[in-house]
Amino acid sequence: MFDPDESDWPRCTQVLSDMGLTGQLPDSKYLRRGALVDDACGWIALGKPMFEKWYALSSGNPDNPHDFVRHEECREYIEAYARWIKAAGWHPIGGFGDGIQRKVKSKILRVTGTVDDLGWTDAEPSRWLLIDRKNGAEEPWHRLQLGIYAYCLLEELGVYVKRANLYLPSGKFIVRDNREEIEDAKILVEAWHRRIKYVGI
Repeated sequence: MFDPDESDWPRCTQVLSDMGLTGQLPDSKYLRRGALVDDACGWIALGKPMFEKWYALSSGNPDNPHDFVRHEECREYIEAYARWIKAAGWHPIGGFGDGIQRKVKSKILRVTGTVDDLGWTDAEPSRWLLIDRKNGAEEPWHRLQLGIYAYCLLEELGVYVKRANLYLPSGKFIVRDNREEIEDAKILVEAWHRRIKYVGI
């Protein structure tokens, strides 16, 4: 049965965390840096230049080292992404606002999420590619996160999209094209809902 109140639906990242897959959340410093990198990557993907004066700025509380980011710390991640989109011939479809991130949801699974990149490359212009950027090392749960996003897009668009993780700043690019992972992700979200119903968090 569909739950019409989307405000009660979990985000993909909440499901992964509650089910014990992602471990402890990082300091707000790293969450802040990740958000800055996401915004900058969206800016670049739309063909807009990064300005040096942006790198001279900072964000957060300067009196708290766990919540303070100098924008210069983001440079290597942003420049690595810029190199990748140029080499791949990346064509973003666009999402909402001034960026390329795209909100997705599944009415069947009652879950929401935010996709970093959706588009196509020069090498495969007829196939959509879903990309989730990571500012760190590869983790097993990254496959399930992409699987949840792919299920949402399958429900919305009616097509299976090719999936990949782009790791920054290394530029490592890993394709995830196993449909079994989408089914595993579906089972995970269903298990989350059953846990909430009978046990709670």
